[in-house]
Amino acid sequence: MSDLVISPGTIYQLTLAPQAPTRVELSTPGPQGPPGPQGAAGGDYVTYDRNGVPAATWTISHNLGRYPHVSIIADDGSEVSSDVDHADVNTVVITFAVPFSGKAIIG
Repeated sequence: MSDLVISPGTIYQLTLAPQAPTRVELSTPGPQGPPGPQGAAGGDYVTYDRNGVPAATWTISHNLGRYPHVSIIADDGSEVSSDVDHADVNTVVITFAVPFSGKAIIG
């Protein structure tokens, strides 16, 4: 294999020859690598159910210590859009255009 020197203003035509695929075989596994960093806590969520009592504003203290994702589920099981404000890392305020009943899944 030879080095290709590119000169400004020169046009080159390259012809690439096909090569056989490279095969790599490992006879034994290598040593275990170092442990990775601790990941974020998982599985923490809160379910808030209005139990059929409609309200235009839901203020929920979830105490998760972060700004979680919020899903609103109607009584019929469909997902609903709403205005979600994270008042702080432990509280969300959900506002609807009209009083609404359902549940919030916060996680």
